[in-house]
Amino acid sequence: DNLEVMREGIALMKELALHNHPDGLCGYATALLLGKAGLEPNSVAAIIWFGKSADLYAHAQSMYELGVAFYTGEGVPEDEIQAASFFSKGSRYGTRSNNFHVQGLFDGLGGGKEG
Repeated sequence: DNLEVMREGIALMKELALHNHPDGLCGYATALLLGKAGLEPNSVAAIIWFGKSADLYAHAQSMYELGVAFYTGEGVPEDEIQAASFFSKGSRYGTRSNNFHVQGLFDGLGGGKEG
């Protein structure tokens, strides 16, 4: 069963996260954020795991996810300055998505955001 395989994968990801593996932290945070494999979506918990990965390892994908969270206000108060900071930090460590968002925010801090 596909759901069972996904649950096993999430359990392994969580185990890696509990041992502070950088991709495990980010992967488990993503599963929490999206509510994968039957997990209840929990953006606040996801932000904690993304933050740990970003703090411990300067994990670019985690920084990108934190930038998105601060930009959209998902799991944290909306803060475009914090979003730009995370996108900028993430772009230094190799995530192209961060570069795109940094440029957009700096071109008109929030000017292109729909809402």
